[in-house]
Amino acid sequence: MVLTKNSSVTKTAFVLCLILVAAFLLQGCKTSSSKAALRARSGVAVDGLEMSLLVLPSAKPEDPEFEVSIQNVGASDVSLNLGCMLANGKTMIPLKITLLLVDETGQQWNLSLPSPNIAGRADDYVVPLRAGSTYSVRFRLDQVGSPATKEFRIKLPSGKCEFTAEFEGSPVVRPNLDMQGMELMKFWLGKLRSNTVTIQNS
Repeated sequence: MVLTKNSSVTKTAFVLCLILVAAFLLQGCKTSSSKAALRARSGVAVDGLEMSLLVLPSAKPEDPEFEVSIQNVGASDVSLNLGCMLANGKTMIPLKITLLLVDETGQQWNLSLPSPNIAGRADDYVVPLRAGSTYSVRFRLDQVGSPATKEFRIKLPSGKCEFTAEFEGSPVVRPNLDMQGMELMKFWLGKLRSNTVTIQNS
């Protein structure tokens, strides 16, 4: 009877081990799949960085909301200058992130958040991005405009619309007297382009 009991306990423990191993492998597969899906939605990696663009669910289909993410897929930490900050960081404006809109006729718009009227303090919008980290910003279509065509409340064109996000790195451009050490920092200076997303506006 003792041998039978021990044998039963051993079989039960073995089955539990198999279940745990299977669960661990399944979780690893899910993680790998989610990472692969994220890569599939990203643009080409440049100097260790990738950029992705997502269209988020919106209460107003004619006013889509976008999420732009920059992921550090390299082995080194980097710093990004995304634009400007006002009132000691109270307001952050990612001016360096732009959207390229192409409608079904081929007409193009280069869209960006409006440059602020600076009456007080302004600083560079500095984002440290450790290796493996991701930084995301969100904005709606009605928050961006086209300086070239002087359209500051863009409406979604009818038909098929394609959007691509772009970013161009830069060094510090607003070195205030109490932040002059920022000029010595090394910033990522390349150009990024995201994947392209399509919106059908009927």
